[in-house]
Amino acid sequence: MDGRLVLLGLIVAAAVLVARDMEPARSAAQLERDRAVDAVLVEVDRTQQCYRARRRRYAETIPSLQFAGGHFMRTALAHDLDIDLRAAGDVYVQRITGAGVEAVLERRGTEVVRLEVGDRSAPRLARGC
Repeated sequence: MDGRLVLLGLIVAAAVLVARDMEPARSAAQLERDRAVDAVLVEVDRTQQCYRARRRRYAETIPSLQFAGGHFMRTALAHDLDIDLRAAGDVYVQRITGAGVEAVLERRGTEVVRLEVGDRSAPRLARGC
């Protein structure tokens, strides 16, 4: 048997092993990022519910939510997540994006009109403040 053929076989086998071992790390990182997205999505929604209970409208900016007692920015920053918030009176939409993740939550009044988190199950939302 040719030595080059044996060496090529060893290189291919090593590449397969390395690629297989890297997949759980990617999956664990993706799972952690998904959990962070869910946590931010739920906390922004909870804070919006509290804001609406006090002011009869949803907050239009992230700083307004932070001042209202929201605890989501540290998680969002730690996982490089962007939060886009659009609100007008009794309607709001939040969109959370990051590397390989996207989630959208829309409320009209207290009713959830849209909740999209990709192909995974949606998180449990807070009920009220």
